[in-house]
This record gives sequence, C-alpha cells and structure tokens, in this order.
Amino acid sequence: MEDWKLSERYCQNCGKKIKGYRNIKGVVKITCPNCGASYIGKQVSRRKEIVEITAPEGRDIL
Repeated sequence: MEDWKLSERYCQNCGKKIKGYRNIKGVVKITCPNCGASYIGKQVSRRKEIVEITAPEGRDIL
C-alpha cells in the first residue's frame, strides 16, 4: 500500500464525501456507502481523469 494515494471526492449522486485509494496505475475504485453508486476513475494525465459512475442495481443515477 506504500504506492497507493488517498483520493477524496464528493459523490456525484448524493453529495456525500467519499474516500478511496489510487493505485500505482492511477486507478481508483470507490463505492458510496450512502447511496451505493460505484466510481472507477482512471488518471489519464496530471490534470485529467476519466470517471465512470454506475448506479446500484435497480436504481437510477439521481
């Protein structure tokens, strides 16, 4: 875990603060404990990240 970096953000679905860890490849996977939305973020460059947001099973993104 020495190469993993803390990544904090706000859930785009419910607005709660969520935390995850970015691995050495620049990927962070986070699931919001409040609404269940899952995030996969891939750091493309120093200033750019691509984020995929998935709603929990049977629900829509708010």
